[in-house]
Amino acid sequence: MEFTALSRELKEISYAPQVQYVDRGIRGEGFYPGASQCLFGDPGAAKIMLLGRDFGTLDYYSKLQNTDRSEYALTWRHTRDIYLKELNLFRVFCTNYLMGVRVDGSAKGDLSERMKPAEWSVFEESCWLFLLSQASVFRPDLILVFGADNKRDLQKPSRLSGLSVSVLYGDHPHSAIGSKNAARHTAICKTAKARLGLADK
Repeated sequence: MEFTALSRELKEISYAPQVQYVDRGIRGEGFYPGASQCLFGDPGAAKIMLLGRDFGTLDYYSKLQNTDRSEYALTWRHTRDIYLKELNLFRVFCTNYLMGVRVDGSAKGDLSERMKPAEWSVFEESCWLFLLSQASVFRPDLILVFGADNKRDLQKPSRLSGLSVSVLYGDHPHSAIGSKNAARHTAICKTAKARLGLADK
């Protein structure tokens, strides 16, 4: 996957004041746009885009920037231990809907609630157009959308429902705490595999 064109476009997003531009400054594994190692699996296999919400905080990113360390947040650990393990026969791109990192505060909570409606409208629209660019480069066979906030925004008629790609909505990986909750996420992976014609084993 070629990131050069995406990097140029990434700079042009209409970032809200609460969000700062970053571009794969972490050399280890994790979600795009923070981590450079965000592609996994066989390049010749069917493709799945795992779509998180946002990368988190500038403080978190800065601790890992320019290092070979991978992400350590719970969301990434569950994505790695459940989704990448279960979907290892596919080509998987781990990315986010909302680009940049939160300038301050916590990584928890819906980022849209930190913005004025006008700021959010411009930023979200810009991120939507960038998601279309990500999809045109990666060309996923299935987009697995994580979390209720993404589902709210991306189920709108002007969003994912208008694309000719299979879309599956699931819980946010952060919630995969304990065996019962982890099993829900394993079931989502099973559904994704079935959508792409691979019987679960």
